[in-house]
Amino acid sequence: MRERWKDDILTTDAFTDADGVLRSGYAVFQRGNCVVSANSRHVDWGSYVLVFGPTPEDTKNGYDDAVREFGLRPVRVDPAKPAFYVLTRDERRLTRRRVTLRNPPSSDERLLALTYGAAFPDWAASLTRQLATRQSSFTVLQGPPGTGKTSFLRCLIAEAEMDTDFYFLPVNDFHLLADASFTAFWIDQCAYSPKPKALIIEDAEFLLMPRGPENSRWVAHLLNLTDGLLGDALALHLIATVNCPLEGIDPALRRAGRLTHQWNFNYLARPNAVELAQHHGRELSADGAEISLAEIFAAPAISHHANTRVIGFQPQPRNQ
Repeated sequence: MRERWKDDILTTDAFTDADGVLRSGYAVFQRGNCVVSANSRHVDWGSYVLVFGPTPEDTKNGYDDAVREFGLRPVRVDPAKPAFYVLTRDERRLTRRRVTLRNPPSSDERLLALTYGAAFPDWAASLTRQLATRQSSFTVLQGPPGTGKTSFLRCLIAEAEMDTDFYFLPVNDFHLLADASFTAFWIDQCAYSPKPKALIIEDAEFLLMPRGPENSRWVAHLLNLTDGLLGDALALHLIATVNCPLEGIDPALRRAGRLTHQWNFNYLARPNAVELAQHHGRELSADGAEISLAEIFAAPAISHHANTRVIGFQPQPRNQ
């Protein structure tokens, strides 16, 4: 757009990336009666084009002009669906990308109790209240793979995102915790939205294990985030999932007052698993020992249609 509409530029930015190439992520153009604003570095949408005009007809014509020129494909973000932000890094700084939960799970108390245990709904409600009211905190979801830690996180986001902004740090991007722009990013996020912030880190055993040469700076930074001056300033809540026992986490992170919530996710007893499977329309044998949630949702869907037709080539009887 900058190249083709260079004579129409009203204002733009420019920066040099890590390879020394001059780039731009924002520009405003005067196109006839319309003003066109383009941004490829927006914190929520990644990129957008906005068209302003004196009348609806002028605005539509200006938008159609941009679509014809550049083949733009509008994508509408559904604000009615809960969402979280994925942390990433571009050429210059830490940034975020908005992700919508397409099918958020139910937070019905009976279903939560059936899935995680009778005491779980009260624990989950306490965690939700803490995110909205406490200055900062540290929560650990501990348990073997497939026991529902990620499913609960989806439920938590759907339940609490009106009062809390949720961010997700991918496991391959742990190094961003030590990024020079990390603190500045959170300060900007607090200025952008007054809601408390919750940072989710999944499979965080390596990050949270007792301090050693490979993770000492990360643990020190997390300690400051969860119960230090930085935590007070940013109102940041850390939520981590681990597959290891709680004792595998650095003692300073586990101390009373810092570790405010912890739940041990485990396998379901077979009777509970059968009831949960039936609730979700799955077919599960009543025989056997404990089972994971992942196995329940991998079970075949219950079907009442019996197809007796044989598919494939069948041997024909020989003539006598």
